[in-house]
Amino acid sequence: MLDGEGTVKPDSRRSASPGPEGGRRPVKGARGPRAGASPSERAQGFARYLPFTRSRLRFLLVATGCLVGQTSSLSLLAGSFPLLLGMGLHLWTRGHLHLGAGLIRTGPYRWVRHPFYLAGVLVDLGLCIVIARPVVAVVYAGLWIRAYLFQIRHEEADLRALHGKEHDEYVRRVPLLIPLRKPWPRSEGGPGFSWRNPQIARGREIPRLLRMASYPLLLTIATTWRTHGTPFPEPRSLAFWLASGGFVVLSLGSVIVQRFLLRRVT
Repeated sequence: MLDGEGTVKPDSRRSASPGPEGGRRPVKGARGPRAGASPSERAQGFARYLPFTRSRLRFLLVATGCLVGQTSSLSLLAGSFPLLLGMGLHLWTRGHLHLGAGLIRTGPYRWVRHPFYLAGVLVDLGLCIVIARPVVAVVYAGLWIRAYLFQIRHEEADLRALHGKEHDEYVRRVPLLIPLRKPWPRSEGGPGFSWRNPQIARGREIPRLLRMASYPLLLTIATTWRTHGTPFPEPRSLAFWLASGGFVVLSLGSVIVQRFLLRRVT
């Protein structure tokens, strides 16, 4: 199951409805930005006209990898490191999102202004390494810049309009995506990480991470199928059967965990 995450949404540090960086969700059926909309809401309205939005990019990457990827044991091992790092960063960031807490500057927000997007970079980098097709990585990088930087630019404008000088100081001291400066002081910035944060305890983050973890296994299965010319390789193809078993466990696990969390909410 491919994850439909990544719809264009603004930063949750300004609203009560979470998205990848949180924020209000666009109204279904809306044809464009409403009058008086904020910069990030205008980005949502215009984003539908981009050829590739973030909601489609990872699906496109995994689907392309299944068709042309050359996944091997080495590429699987090498790509797993940035992918797992990105998954960990995604969870860490989500645990620091406290709605209504103002401009968040704790946890990963001490190091970069958009840790969710950095997590996405790491996950997608890992998948590109697993796919092991340089041309796929180059094309995907161009599409990623088009979709992500478009949204980031509008989110920055929205946060600046909401928080004013406080955000200007944050921008001056904390980099956009690459943590190359001294982090924001620990004693400032709002509440810290909590496993009881509704973003984790009652959300869809754990199921989403399970689906992310299943993608390299799906790419391994697809490569094995194409290599053998049949969906049922020889029984001695241990890598195929391990990948298949792992993919089924992670996919079913994501569904079970999501239903369990939804029951807790209702």
